[in-house]
Amino acid sequence: MARCCPFALAFTLALGATVGCSGVDEASTASIPGESTVPRPKERPSVPADSAPASHAAPGSHAAPGSHAAPGSHAAPGSQATTLSPAAALPNTACPPVTPVIVASGGSIVRPPGSALRLLLVYQGAAIGVTDVRAVDMILPNTIATLAAGSVSGYWYETRGPGGVLYTRGFQDPTVLEGAGTDADFSDTRLAPCVPKGISVDVPNDPQATDLVIYGNPYGTDLAAVELAHFTL
Repeated sequence: MARCCPFALAFTLALGATVGCSGVDEASTASIPGESTVPRPKERPSVPADSAPASHAAPGSHAAPGSHAAPGSHAAPGSQATTLSPAAALPNTACPPVTPVIVASGGSIVRPPGSALRLLLVYQGAAIGVTDVRAVDMILPNTIATLAAGSVSGYWYETRGPGGVLYTRGFQDPTVLEGAGTDADFSDTRLAPCVPKGISVDVPNDPQATDLVIYGNPYGTDLAAVELAHFTL
């Protein structure tokens, strides 16, 4: 089965790996152009990705060249660091040291003024938390078709409002470091669950949006995507 992700984010690895924002169209099994593939046991409808914009490293790691925050961006005010709960890690998996976050899943994100929000997330164990929030003035790619968790595999995020889904985009599989193998083909490497993995997402700073939801495959599998994290906006 093809490993698929909605849109691109390209990240580097230090403490962890990184990924980048991207978009999605629905395709079943085709490989993503420009993306290395991991052998899959069987096929399932999945989400392919676009080319990746500037990426951001996981906390404590080094960002890829050219991965600077957009000019005029601002850190979110009024946030205090919390910690990803070890109890939220995968079964029988403790993840010390736990990466500090400013908002854990289930929490509320303080929105600075700007046309869009750039959120830096960390995925460690089974928990995803926000490590940074910036306001950016930029034109975002158009939303893609709403994806159904439980029906497709891959990684994406969506904002929701009272009327339903407002904006959907995808990102590359953060659990895989591309081209990090030792063979001549630069095969992909599956990262251990406790390795902090950075994810960057850009969403419209829409006053109608009330929630941000992150979806992805159950860790280390190609099973249909499930909800990984949920934040209030």
